[in-house]
This record gives sequence, C-alpha cells and structure tokens, in this order.
Amino acid sequence: MISVQSLERKIKIDWVWNRFAPWLGKKYGYVPAKKWRLGADNEPKAFLSDTISWIKGAPFADITDGFDYASASQQTRWPPSWHFAAVKDTLLGHPADVQQFIHETGQQQSKYTLLGRAQGHLQDYDHISMLTHPSASEDHFVQINQWLVRLDN
Repeated sequence: MISVQSLERKIKIDWVWNRFAPWLGKKYGYVPAKKWRLGADNEPKAFLSDTISWIKGAPFADITDGFDYASASQQTRWPPSWHFAAVKDTLLGHPADVQQFIHETGQQQSKYTLLGRAQGHLQDYDHISMLTHPSASEDHFVQINQWLVRLDN
C-alpha cells in the first residue's frame, strides 16, 4: 500500500499509474513504461492490475488466480532480512510504507534502516540513489556486506 497523500501521489500514482497506465495497457497489450518514461521496465497488464489493487489498500491477493499473498506471508518462516528506506523517498518506498510492509508480511527476523545524514549516513538518499549513488558503496553497502558475511558464518 502507498499511504502517502500528496500532490506527487495524485499525479504519479492516482492519475498516471492508476488511470493512464491501464489505458496504455489496453492500447498496447502491455504497459510500455520504458517508452513513456514511467519506469525502468515494461509491465504486463496483469501486474498493473495487481499493483493498482494493492496500492489502494486491498489485501495483496493475486487477481488472476486468487492466491492470498498477505495470508501466506504471515505463515511463512522468513529468513533474516534487512529493509531500507531513504529519507528523501517521498512516495514509492516511503519509510512508513516500508515499515508497514515488514509488519504486513510478518517478518519477525527483519532489520530496518532509514538512510540519511541525520541517521549517520553519507547522503540523504532517495528511492533510486540509495542503490546508485557513488557514496552507497562506501556507506550502507559495506554494512550490508558485513551483515551477509555474518549470516553466512
């Protein structure tokens, strides 16, 4: 679910993703997100339908086959996981939504980190830069690597 209510959400989610993208899906048979600069990958119409439902707050169940991911995730023994959010991510991976996702999926052995200067990191990262900024390789990527090594031992 995307809980953020803002003008950015109205434009990017409510209008573009929830209304314009389905029109593109009908026109092309898939969502040509790359061509229209709506995302890094083109998307199948079924994926779009599933995400629209989930974004609006419906339990995460597959529209096509009815599989209830929300229920199944509560019953899953998850491996240790580490979730990150960025202080400048104002919409797609908003810190509140990342924490809600952890709760929603019942991940008991999870860790959560907010990436920003006030939290001791080298940058105030956003949705993309937390993975692509040159500082990431000497910042939280080092911590992730150390964590993975400890898990492996």
